[in-house]
Amino acid sequence: MSGQAWLFDSDRDGVGLGGLELADRWTVSGWVRTTGRTSDQVLLNSKAGALKLQQWGTGKVGFTRYGVADHSFDYTLPLNQWVQLTWVTEPGRTTLYANGERVGTVDASIALPLRSIGTEKAGLRGALDEITTWDEALSPEQVRADYALHYRCPEGNPQ
Repeated sequence: MSGQAWLFDSDRDGVGLGGLELADRWTVSGWVRTTGRTSDQVLLNSKAGALKLQQWGTGKVGFTRYGVADHSFDYTLPLNQWVQLTWVTEPGRTTLYANGERVGTVDASIALPLRSIGTEKAGLRGALDEITTWDEALSPEQVRADYALHYRCPEGNPQ
């Protein structure tokens, strides 16, 4: 639905996507507004891994390959502010952008997890809008252009 964000306010909130994982070389972007801190908040999940708004143990944005490793970027989402997060993954490397600006790169990657938004034990606390996926790794210029295209008001609210 255009112009309406999804609201998540308990661990049991989530959306089943039923999708398959997409191998390395992908991009996912979405607007998020977290309203609370928890020990672990999953954005996208699969059996093999997850993209996280709050990584267990650090509270930072990151990703997990279940049973293998947790990875965190040096970025903590601000509370009650809309932020466009973009993960760009190539084999063995993942880069995170916040509002079109590069936050950092981790020398690891996972397949794009498209099974669900959130999990029963690690749901989002806040709102989510305009999730977009690409089956390619966008360039920094393309990430900035996507942010500029979707930025609609001074607060960064995509609504």
